[in-house]
Amino acid sequence: MKLFYSNFYGTLTVFANFFILNILWVITCLPIITFFPATSAMFSVIRRWKLKGDSGVLFLYIKYFKENFKQSFIIGTIWVIFSVILYFDFLFIRQFEFRVFLLVPLLFIALLFIFTTIYLFSTISHYNASIKVIIKSSFLVSMAYFPMTILNLILLALILVILYYFPIMSLILFSFAAFVNFSVCHKVFLKNGRLNEKKTIQQNIE
Repeated sequence: MKLFYSNFYGTLTVFANFFILNILWVITCLPIITFFPATSAMFSVIRRWKLKGDSGVLFLYIKYFKENFKQSFIIGTIWVIFSVILYFDFLFIRQFEFRVFLLVPLLFIALLFIFTTIYLFSTISHYNASIKVIIKSSFLVSMAYFPMTILNLILLALILVILYYFPIMSLILFSFAAFVNFSVCHKVFLKNGRLNEKKTIQQNIE
């Protein structure tokens, strides 16, 4: 019986943490322009949970929101500008009779943009690096570990489907989606780190 209550309490605590994190994220996203800093803070909290076994939410979220605000805001501005450019490019191309020949390369660019975005927030939260390095790393990792990128995309798509059919799940689903995304990305980071370490050792031997 004690084991049952212990497991129940543990499950309830995890659910409560996801719920609180989800609410904090929604509230801090309300100004819209704070979407990237808020999402970066959410990923940073999840990283802390996963790597250090922390169970805090509020103070960690505020801490990371402040720490990452400037960098994530600048990256968000870049992302919005690029998204707007892509959108108007699609609208512009639709006017041409032979638009299919222009749509293919534009769709390819849009896919690369989506793949890079999949790793973006996990990279911001995991590495202390410049904006240029974060964007470049997110893109290169998405290409180097393409099967994991597709897996991440499929999992996020499934979460969106769940959200569509069960809107009540929005109470925890955004923070849970971030957890799923970071979990997959972190495995990629570990693989990439081991690969780079092997390359360094090999270079030293040679």
